[in-house]
Amino acid sequence: MVAIVFLAVVGFCLLAAEVFLPGAILGGLGVLCLIASIVVAFATEGVATGLLTAILVLIGSGIGFVVWLRLFPRTSVGRGMMLTTAVVADDRAGEWAELIGQTGVAESALRPVGTGRIAGVKMEIVTQGEFLEPGTPVIVVRADGSGVLVRKRDAESPNLR
Repeated sequence: MVAIVFLAVVGFCLLAAEVFLPGAILGGLGVLCLIASIVVAFATEGVATGLLTAILVLIGSGIGFVVWLRLFPRTSVGRGMMLTTAVVADDRAGEWAELIGQTGVAESALRPVGTGRIAGVKMEIVTQGEFLEPGTPVIVVRADGSGVLVRKRDAESPNLR
């Protein structure tokens, strides 16, 4: 009986330690200890004790998880690990939308990412998959938080604006 309790306590402690040393090693060992406590209970004490141990381990795991979800974010360690500020969209989204239809020139080789000058501003640009040489005239076809997408500007195609 001592081995059963010992394995269960060690298992729960290892699961708790997983929070501080991520990598699933301690958590995996904790789960193995909990399973071992159930197996030992079945093997040494019989079916009734084995089932009782399995039920207690499941209930204890559930309660421990709920308590952890409620209390951990309030601790100093939890506050240090959790994101506390909201992630907002790119503030320049409005500015970027104004780039659509603007023309420019590739300043570096675009393979397909490189540097270009659009409306007089040097920025990173991406082609639609083609490779363009420096000095190639380009036109912006999409501009959003993920980047500025350009294509080669043909001599006969005017600006989109």
